Amino acid sequence: MPNRITPRGQNIPTWLKNRTRQIQLRMRDDHPKGRMPSTPQVRMKLAEYLHDREMANATELYPLPSVSAVYKMLKKTKVPTLDPLDSPWSLGQSGPNQLPDEASGALLKMWYWAITSIPPQPFTIRIARWVCKLRWVPEAGGSPHGEVIEPDLLYYRAVQYSGREHKAEMIKGEKSMRSEILDAQLMFSLPAMRLAQRLGFLEEEDDGIDYGDVITATPEHSSPGWEQLTPAEREAQQLTDDL
Repeated sequence: MPNRITPRGQNIPTWLKNRTRQIQLRMRDDHPKGRMPSTPQVRMKLAEYLHDREMANATELYPLPSVSAVYKMLKKTKVPTLDPLDSPWSLGQSGPNQLPDEASGALLKMWYWAITSIPPQPFTIRIARWVCKLRWVPEAGGSPHGEVIEPDLLYYRAVQYSGREHKAEMIKGEKSMRSEILDAQLMFSLPAMRLAQRLGFLEEEDDGIDYGDVITATPEHSSPGWEQLTPAEREAQQLTDDL
């Protein structure tokens, strides 16, 4: 059964290590004083997560690790502090952070849009880095010439990528992330994306990390409902339901 104690010496899969780390960080961030949870507290939440996976008939199941196993998992990774990339951006920060000079106009336009929004939105160095990448993508609110066409959409997409990058770095402890799911959300319609996942061309989860609490939709740019889909998109959606 998935919730029995792990046999001694059994290797713990990476996805479960990532989830345990994520639970610890989330509990710390949810605490009013930022207090780190104890190992038994983390294990209790992990037990709830594994039980939920079992009830949902998840394909990957695993027995609940012992207290000592959870302690060893958490001890191996240093608790992350505030990354300089998550500090506010200004034009003077572009050079030290290797942001290209030719992006200055786009960055200033996005910075202005963020701070004059109601309510004002953060514009960090990390977000600025993703603006530099996505400003060339029309589907993200940019243009083939690197101009900002839709600042609200470009900001939303940059926050999506930067949020996932930050979470992946905190949990995995390394400067890397897989972005296939976000790339698909950017370039595919919702039915086409679901079809690709059903056929196995696209994974349903990156890095074994749950990004559910990272921004995934806004009222202006959320995925369309059934009544808004074109006939071709409805046909594709029906096909995924029948697979």
